[in-house]
Amino acid sequence: MSMYSNFGTEKSLEVEGVWTNYGDFRVKIAHAGGANKPFLTYGEQTMKPFRRAIDSGSFPRERMEAILFDIYAKHVVKGWEVNRGEPGEDDWVPGIEGPDGDVIPFNYENVMSTFKALPALFYDIKEVAESIAAYRQMDLEDEAKNS
Repeated sequence: MSMYSNFGTEKSLEVEGVWTNYGDFRVKIAHAGGANKPFLTYGEQTMKPFRRAIDSGSFPRERMEAILFDIYAKHVVKGWEVNRGEPGEDDWVPGIEGPDGDVIPFNYENVMSTFKALPALFYDIKEVAESIAAYRQMDLEDEAKNS
């Protein structure tokens, strides 16, 4: 296996995102880096005023988390759907499941609210977005062969 097969990514998917299935919902996640230039540019602009405090380890964790939520809500999360089908059936509806179970619109504010309510979900999305695995050509080719 060549290094290009192992580490080459599909650049369009890095920007547009890939669906990550969580069972009853799925999130379209763009790469946090690589070809996703809006993410890189906005992240750098947003973090620049705080760079010294971040580098020294004195930047408050809660403030860092709020900044990361913003960056990811704007430039990484590209879609969100809820499965309203019966068990074993797919009936994907655009939107985010709210705390009461109703589907609320997919938009920046609702993504931010979800991240604040479920930070563990944010960190899972962040892990997917930072990994090249979801965007690798080799994995995409294998997935196409298996479907």
